[in-house]
Amino acid sequence: MNIAIFGALSDDKFKSKQEPLIDLQSISKVYLYRYGGNPFSQKYSSKVVYSKKFRFSKYIYYLYSFFSILSLAVRKKINLLIGTYFLPFGILVGIVGIITKTPYILILPGSDLKWIVEKRRFLYILRRSAKIAVRGSNSLDKLKKLGIASDKIFTLHNYFDFPKVNETNSGQKEWDVIFIGYFRKLKRLDVLVDVIDNLKKEYPNIKCVLLGDGDQTMYIKQLIKDKKLENNIELAGHKSDTLYYLNNSKIFLLTSESEGLPMVLVEAMSQGVPVVTSDINDISNIVAHDYNGFLVQSLKKEEYIMNMKKLMSDEILYTDFSNNARKSMEDFHRNFSSFSAIKLKWQEVISQKRIFYNQ
Repeated sequence: MNIAIFGALSDDKFKSKQEPLIDLQSISKVYLYRYGGNPFSQKYSSKVVYSKKFRFSKYIYYLYSFFSILSLAVRKKINLLIGTYFLPFGILVGIVGIITKTPYILILPGSDLKWIVEKRRFLYILRRSAKIAVRGSNSLDKLKKLGIASDKIFTLHNYFDFPKVNETNSGQKEWDVIFIGYFRKLKRLDVLVDVIDNLKKEYPNIKCVLLGDGDQTMYIKQLIKDKKLENNIELAGHKSDTLYYLNNSKIFLLTSESEGLPMVLVEAMSQGVPVVTSDINDISNIVAHDYNGFLVQSLKKEEYIMNMKKLMSDEILYTDFSNNARKSMEDFHRNFSSFSAIKLKWQEVISQKRIFYNQ
């Protein structure tokens, strides 16, 4: 079977979803298009016969992508197109699939699902897809409410190489609070800074570390300065050794207004770091309120503060949450996010020959 994969995939995202698929014996050739990163894992160099990296401005990039997908589908006898993220690759893959009568699978991590639900544009592309992959039950329910047939939708988690906990660092932590992610508006880091500012009144020596960067970096840096939190909040920038920071932090705080099911929460909880997070999209599939973390409704700052205080002031509660977080992620990894579990899910989907309506 010849497949073509398109998406704005970083190395980690490519590894987390695509490699288990490529590992299937039924996959003979893979055409991979993605923005940036290394072409592909050398482990699959015999299968991935062509790889393209884009380096254009956004609109030229979209236009070039469309004609690349169309040309590939026509010239290379593609059996299956796969688009990761709906904007723009899901839309482009869907249009090409409809034009060429090539079946296509859309992978929706969840971050653009809010746009799909609110705008309801391009629903025809969703309905004509062979399959749609989502991260959890909340996304599945939203698609069903849009009229997408339930037998089209399947849950596909990210592959996660479960790390060992650093047992030698189970005592005093360097940071009370940690955040890891892109510094963009949807992450609402302004709310996070406000939460730390309020907690400082009761915990004057509170320490918080923010890992990452993005177009909001200078804004957040100035906000920290305006609130005189330079001694409380550390901007560490982008770091590759995130496990070191997680092992040295007590609580992961996420104040986003839009997310899918961020793997950074899985990583944190696997290290026994409880989370206080916005209750959005599929996060509740892994975070059980008042068990391994706290879920906060509708960006209510007072709830973030209240739940942070619970974990910071009650050592017994914190220890219970920490143990529960680790145990929850052990189960999650075994059942859903191991390489073999994801490979098995892809095998189940690919084996449904009826989806290949042009064969």
